[in-house]
Amino acid sequence: MDSPQRLTARDRGLLALLCLALYGFTLLNPRTLNPHETTHCLNVREMMRSGEWLIPTFGGRPWLERPPLPHWMTYVGVAIRGEDDAERAYRLSSIAVATLAVVVFASCIGGCFGRGPGLLSGALLATMREWHTYATGPEADIFLASTVTTACSLLLRGLFDPQYRETRTSLLGRRSWPIVSFFLLTGLMNAMKGPFFGLFFTLLPLGVFFAWQRRGLRPLVWLPGVAVALALGLAWPILAWVRYPDIVELWAVDYGVRWRQGYLGEPFWYYFVNQPYNLFPWTIPAFVGLAATWNRIRQPDEPALRYVWCWAIVPVLFFSLFKGKHHHYMLSCMAPAAVLSAMGLQAIWRSVPAWPRLVRSPALPLVVLGIPCLIAGVLFWSHIPGPASVRLAWMVGMPLLGALTWLLLAERQVGIALGGLTILFAVFHCAFYEYRSVCLETFAPDVALLHDAPGQIDGPLFVLAEEEPLSASWPMFYLNGRANLLHNASYLRDDSLPRDAVYLIARPRDEKSLAEFGTTTVVAQSEKSRSERSPADRYTLYRLEFHADLVRVRADVRMTPNQATGRAKGPYLEPSRHVSATNR
Repeated sequence: MDSPQRLTARDRGLLALLCLALYGFTLLNPRTLNPHETTHCLNVREMMRSGEWLIPTFGGRPWLERPPLPHWMTYVGVAIRGEDDAERAYRLSSIAVATLAVVVFASCIGGCFGRGPGLLSGALLATMREWHTYATGPEADIFLASTVTTACSLLLRGLFDPQYRETRTSLLGRRSWPIVSFFLLTGLMNAMKGPFFGLFFTLLPLGVFFAWQRRGLRPLVWLPGVAVALALGLAWPILAWVRYPDIVELWAVDYGVRWRQGYLGEPFWYYFVNQPYNLFPWTIPAFVGLAATWNRIRQPDEPALRYVWCWAIVPVLFFSLFKGKHHHYMLSCMAPAAVLSAMGLQAIWRSVPAWPRLVRSPALPLVVLGIPCLIAGVLFWSHIPGPASVRLAWMVGMPLLGALTWLLLAERQVGIALGGLTILFAVFHCAFYEYRSVCLETFAPDVALLHDAPGQIDGPLFVLAEEEPLSASWPMFYLNGRANLLHNASYLRDDSLPRDAVYLIARPRDEKSLAEFGTTTVVAQSEKSRSERSPADRYTLYRLEFHADLVRVRADVRMTPNQATGRAKGPYLEPSRHVSATNR
């Protein structure tokens, strides 16, 4: 039987329905995938077509920056839906794992802090901007974040939930199912992303917590659990190393270079700005929650809350030391921020009776937000994407959203307030997603080019890889097997290519390098490419007629994992190497 002090089956069902409605809305009008997402999807597609399920590939190259488990999980959705509806099919598994993580997280928080904080924390996590964004996109990051969130939530349940609290301390004895699950999921983290990355979000907060608490560690000193976690965690890295011993160099770049600079070099304070944005619209309640729980965490009888603080804060501080940063790296510590946001909202609701009547009035945000929105709308009218009706909707909608939010925050019936806020921000997410898909879509001209390209050629089609290693995945994915990848321009010397001409998706800025191999003729060009800085960046379909005296070579040169992922230059097909018989 469910205790009234913890989440009921109905509560969990409502949370699951909220997630499925919120994330599933994106399936009604699925936006075009971006290059990060198509890289993951292309890995999955090539696994299905080649039968190579251990080593992910991209254009036939070993793509070892991600282990295969997220690809296997994505494949389940594709197998259910089918590739004829790719933009929906590749999203299904992301939606499923994010939903499951929210429900498990809320259940565990409910067991430790009570039904109200548990249900509220789950609803807040489900509607946080960053979580919603990655729950609706096919990338490995949501699989890792869901695994970390589930593992740490079960750890909370196993250590602090009175119904499941583990007290056994023998090295070889039995443990409760939450503790067993924690070790299993900890081992699987290495199969979700690079080695140790997920462990930083799990073990670092745990280490700081035990250094602070100075007790309670013994249930986790369990040899079978450690052995299982190590076996699961080392399985894929060892298998990949056997096939590609130089994968160690890839890992060295991922951790060593990102420590010093990284291709995503950012200042120390990067996460202090981006993590609050990740938590939107619950950023202010999160800071209120920090203030509201400050005295509680100083008490020794609040270990669960202390752990939540460590989980929310320690990874942000630790990863701030690295130069290589990205906002989605913090997905794995958004769940504890949802707990703090929930406690912040509860503190706000408790303070409502003391607010002056004028402050409680929804007229206040209407004025405070309405006047700036009106001024901004008039000043930047021509710069707001979309038709006039959409611009007017934003000018009116934002103050109205603020007024309704304020009205619900001032609502004394917490159930009504929680339900209203959840519905309000779920509608906002859906509205913004639709606006983004319809008015902010920048792929349309490129999609049109790729759609028409196969009907405009009478020979083999290739996509030229670019300096940005993920970019070529986008045309490769949307050409759906009708093109092959050239690792770089030197691969035009490949003696397996036709002798007369090939067709090539490239950009005008590549024409100089292509001139070494033949004469290019523009067949078609995108009207405007996504993120272009000048016409030289536009996707273009070329016909390349090879020079008659072009020296051909065999393309059997070995490619390292660093070279395949663009972390190192090369390899290049040199004229002096393995000159083919046709050129001798």
